[in-house]
Amino acid sequence: MQRRIFLKQMTTGLSAGVTAAAPVWAADLAPIRLNLPGPQSLPFLPLELITRLGFDRAAGSHLQLRYFASGVLALEDMLAGNAHFSAHGFSVLPGMRHKGKLAVAVAQLSGHEAPAALLVRADLPSKPTRVSELVSLSIGVSSGTVSSKTYLQMIGEQILKANGVAADAVRWVPMAQNWESVKGALVSKSVDAILCEEPFTSRAVDAGLARPLFRMNNPKDLAQLPGSGHLRAVVTAAPASLLALAESGTRLLRMIDQSLDYIKHHTPAKIVDVLGISEASGRRELVAILGQYKGLFPNDARFSATTLQSTAVFLHAIGAMASPDRAGMAMLIDDRWTGRSQ
Repeated sequence: MQRRIFLKQMTTGLSAGVTAAAPVWAADLAPIRLNLPGPQSLPFLPLELITRLGFDRAAGSHLQLRYFASGVLALEDMLAGNAHFSAHGFSVLPGMRHKGKLAVAVAQLSGHEAPAALLVRADLPSKPTRVSELVSLSIGVSSGTVSSKTYLQMIGEQILKANGVAADAVRWVPMAQNWESVKGALVSKSVDAILCEEPFTSRAVDAGLARPLFRMNNPKDLAQLPGSGHLRAVVTAAPASLLALAESGTRLLRMIDQSLDYIKHHTPAKIVDVLGISEASGRRELVAILGQYKGLFPNDARFSATTLQSTAVFLHAIGAMASPDRAGMAMLIDDRWTGRSQ
């Protein structure tokens, strides 16, 4: 019964974005609506800091953060015209383009460290100790749509492939990218393993609910993946909207750079203070994670040549690009507001 209830909860309302109530002052500012997974999904922390630090108000805007169960759902809602921008994993763009759903990355949010991990339930009777032992088991992962895989599922399939397991040799269970979903999947025993990002990874391990089989911040594990330095979290927009969004886009990219600069120059404790996390254990957890992942975020939102090359290799490995060179990346990126770095 627990499993049926959990699956119903996870597959009901997944496409609905949740927006925080607008404060009184917001009525006088230009709105910028941005979809993203969450709340409190670590790769998108720079976006949540913007509103906390008031960078949007200082720019004459009101950044409206609209939370979704996954990046794919956030992107599709943006393309439906309900938001100006979306934040999600870069690797979903080729597949969406193939279906005629066009979006381009306008800023990057990810540094050289990745916060994802493949965890196995701590109470699982079979006690798998290697990824190769997950055959015939179930893996929870953030949900996309029937025809669109999320970035985390793509990563999961590459992890399995590197360990001799076919993607269809496991059962994929849809879930949301937030703590309630991660905890619910493990406690209800609806999944045998789970692929998620920080802070939910550390929280599940610390709570004794799961143990890691593969960590992307472990150099030995990461070396198994082709194009390991690929673009992960990005902000995107619809190509047809770029001209109309010029002013909003310029403002948003300035806000993102301010947020990334704030992260670079402040301690994890100060960053957590800004986020307003008052619960003691949650605060300690996030401070520790931010201290552990020194390279989680880039210095600024510009796309680097090195990262783009690694991304081309990764996209080729997952079958999303015919050739592992940067030429095929041109239609997926628009750097008019950011420029590029080496």
